[in-house]
Amino acid sequence: MTNRLATRVFACLSILPPFAYGGTTSYPENPHVTRDAIYTASVGVSRYERTDLQRTWHALPDLQTFEPVVTEAAVLVGSTNGLYSLAPLTGKIQWHIAAAKPVYSPAVSDGVAYVGAADGTVRAVYVNTGRILWKRQFAGWIYPPAIVEGVVVFGGGDGQLHGVHAGSGILAWSKPLSQELVYRPVAAPGGRVIITTFTGDVIAIAATDGKTIWKVTDPTPGFSPLVRDDHLYMGTFGGVLRARNVTDGRLLWTQRLEEKLPFMPHYEDGVLLIGSDQGGVATFSADVGNPLWRREHRYALTTNPVLIDRRIVAVSENGQLVTLRQPQ
Repeated sequence: MTNRLATRVFACLSILPPFAYGGTTSYPENPHVTRDAIYTASVGVSRYERTDLQRTWHALPDLQTFEPVVTEAAVLVGSTNGLYSLAPLTGKIQWHIAAAKPVYSPAVSDGVAYVGAADGTVRAVYVNTGRILWKRQFAGWIYPPAIVEGVVVFGGGDGQLHGVHAGSGILAWSKPLSQELVYRPVAAPGGRVIITTFTGDVIAIAATDGKTIWKVTDPTPGFSPLVRDDHLYMGTFGGVLRARNVTDGRLLWTQRLEEKLPFMPHYEDGVLLIGSDQGGVATFSADVGNPLWRREHRYALTTNPVLIDRRIVAVSENGQLVTLRQPQ
């Protein structure tokens, strides 16, 4: 995966679940929805009020930014110029960790942000102050991590998966893979982490020791899945949406949309909402995969659509928040 393609993947992938099994953890989302606001990132970072979708601030203009992570005290944003902490209400910069190469989106747990970078650096940073708790160096770029049972699990460009202890950064294990990760690991029930590789592998790994629990191989590589209860839902490069059982990897259902599906699906009340890189939007019943409706949007989308207050909301290719009309 080239650095240019890696950057495109980071700009597109989104809608990661705002929780982790085994602890309270915030993951990157784009758009990131809170009780009062919607935060988006692409070129700069914006806050929109949830009530009327009006933009109240735009920060870091002209800077390429990755999916935001929102906490009570900060909007954390990785960028091509390092990691930023912004004030949620004003967008004012609270602290900045500069870097010569892109720093990607962090995962946040217990007041600490764990963040990988294009130069292979992994940092643990206190959210409130920006002080670095620990720092480690690995080969290849490092995607945003999953945090499960006190272990930070991550991988990237070198075809290796690593687990380090969250508090100390001490290496717990490393695991060779058949190929580099497509995107970030995803936390799952039972102390597991789900990864996908460019050889089409979907693998469930025990976070504490790195052992493989199950492994399946699909005809085309899949992006990081959405995990809900005992299901995982995953779009692929080949335009296929798949549902698998988290416990054993068993295929539950598939649907073909023909267009690349580089986004993590959105789940709402038993309905799965998925978008394509060409602007296609479709919904399916999450249990058996029955198609409900589909439409084409006139703008290319850089995030998966999400349902907010009965409105379908996404981010267009120019970084603007857009709403999509639901079929009646």
